[in-house]
Amino acid sequence: MPGLALAPWRDWPVREAVALAAGLGYRAVTLDATHPQVRPRTLDRSARRDLAALLRRQEVDLAGIDLWLPVEHLASGPHAERAAEAVVGAIGLIRELAGLVPSKTVVNLTLPSEADPEAVAAIESASEQLGVTVANHAWPAAEAGSLGLDPALAIMAGASPAKALTTLGGRLASVRLCDAGASGRVPVGGPGGSLDVVAFAASLSISAPLAAVVADVRMLPDPAGAATAALASWRDAVALPGF
Repeated sequence: MPGLALAPWRDWPVREAVALAAGLGYRAVTLDATHPQVRPRTLDRSARRDLAALLRRQEVDLAGIDLWLPVEHLASGPHAERAAEAVVGAIGLIRELAGLVPSKTVVNLTLPSEADPEAVAAIESASEQLGVTVANHAWPAAEAGSLGLDPALAIMAGASPAKALTTLGGRLASVRLCDAGASGRVPVGGPGGSLDVVAFAASLSISAPLAAVVADVRMLPDPAGAATAALASWRDAVALPGF
């Protein structure tokens, strides 16, 4: 079953965002590393233990950490060093939390096509040393490294998310559950969407069965309603014969 990305609730206390996810029926969440209460550089060891305890109380696992920095910050320029430090911090945070609560050790971000070489080297070094996967959600998909897949981006580019799953296969560490139509991003299962959830789930089960699946309701006017619809659509899809 999918987890829920908590980025849309960045202005809420993190305990309320996690409680919302649990109340909607999600059994995993993806934390937002830009949330004031989740930023790695501000969390001491006690705060990290408290964060893990919050997840355990709500009986939700950790499906990874999102760090949606502006893409240009990881390109060569004045922001690259600080952006790389933020990614390395998120890598360290998910590694520490994974020792306290069941977790997918994945950091989700978007790298520019020409990322700063020193920033990439620092990120790759931390990833390898700590055993954390950094999933690049850029579209078109990067030619190297671990990937994340955002179906809405694929749809808006005229591509098939199910076919992308088949093509990218074992490189996928994180897959979003989201949709788009002619007007941009729309709720999964709602009017105007293009995602065939059944075909998408089937392709995922074959091509990337170990990838974290995360409902992503960013940029939607009613994120809680969209999260409810996404979970219902997924449950309906995987309840069909063959799953």
